[in-house]
Amino acid sequence: MASSGLALRIPPAVVCAIAIELPYLYGSVPANLNTLNIAFAACFALSGIVVGTLAILQFKAHQTTVDPRDPAQTSSLITSGIFRYSRNPIYLAMALLILANGVALEDWGGLILALLFCVYIQYFQILPEERALRQTFGDAFIRYSQRTRRWLGITTTDDAR
Repeated sequence: MASSGLALRIPPAVVCAIAIELPYLYGSVPANLNTLNIAFAACFALSGIVVGTLAILQFKAHQTTVDPRDPAQTSSLITSGIFRYSRNPIYLAMALLILANGVALEDWGGLILALLFCVYIQYFQILPEERALRQTFGDAFIRYSQRTRRWLGITTTDDAR
């Protein structure tokens, strides 16, 4: 379990920005961008922007912290709206933006970066956050985690954890 010194240390937005910038650093930008790829990338990016914005608006409406580095400061367990479909819609939004970048650049490395982002965030951010939320909200969080998957989807079994 995420007992590493990296747990909850690096803001997920920084990890996302690094994953988006890396293809440019290793020279993966094609001379001519494919219009179809740009269109698909725009769909992923727009989806990410919408999901992220909906999540942030819910944080604001519930007057709870958006800062993921200190989950103990969370004052509300949000289970409605976009949080009905994903326990981590902001991380899902970030993954969609990384994926959009990879598609736009026609870069398989960018797609791998999206997967690596998800693995990193799962281990160093989501698992520590969930431990804190379970401690703060107890059975309410357990019931929520049983019906809503971490990344995307609704379930009625406890295999969502």
